[in-house]
Amino acid sequence: MTAAELVGIERRGAVAQVTVNRPEALNALNMGLARAGSGAGDGRG
Repeated sequence: MTAAELVGIERRGAVAQVTVNRPEALNALNMGLARAGSGAGDGRG
């Protein structure tokens, strides 16, 4: 699964909503997911 499939980011002005998409793992975090979402707050993710 690619990073774009694991983490969804929706921005509305100054607010960003980050959605985790790993239902098979009950949305548990792992290193790949942490890397995929690490830039979510600064526009890199």
